[in-house]
Amino acid sequence: MQVENAEQFFHDANLGEAPSQRVDQKYQQTLRLPGGAVYAGQVNGSQQQHGYGRQTMSDGSSYEGQFQNGEMTGQGTFRSPDASLRTGTFTNGKLDGDGQGTFPDGKKYVGQWQQGKMHGEGRLAFVDGRTYEGQFEGDQRHGAGVVQWPDGRRFEGKFANNKQHGNGQATDATGIVLNGYWENGKRIK
Repeated sequence: MQVENAEQFFHDANLGEAPSQRVDQKYQQTLRLPGGAVYAGQVNGSQQQHGYGRQTMSDGSSYEGQFQNGEMTGQGTFRSPDASLRTGTFTNGKLDGDGQGTFPDGKKYVGQWQQGKMHGEGRLAFVDGRTYEGQFEGDQRHGAGVVQWPDGRRFEGKFANNKQHGNGQATDATGIVLNGYWENGKRIK
């Protein structure tokens, strides 16, 4: 691991100013990490990322926020080369708790996360104008939820593995309501 001056690194890399949350300059460093990652920010006495900083990985992804003993842990933002973005509470490098995400296909999610996956209560907005608000499990719509379409259609009920599954109520664009039971996305009764 090579240690440099953080301000010089950010200037040379044309990244603007070094992270703004300052502490004793002795603990404001730039580290070149195994695998090609570069970190600039606060460190602990063991020269680990600790406090506020920015880490850029060799694939172009980056994380800016809080670190604890070398791990991305605390409030932060992770950006991927594919334009996906995750902001919120991280634990050991994964979004865990409340946060938001933008996906490469344009979907946006605001809600609860567990180990980097949508999990718990949340709202997912699709690029075609649809929204889903309800429960998630392991990145899937799972549990009680509501899907709304821009034309006024709506489904409220149970979901399993991203499909309507269980009791539900569908409303068409004209307001006609249909109650029933769905399995794997199809109404069966």
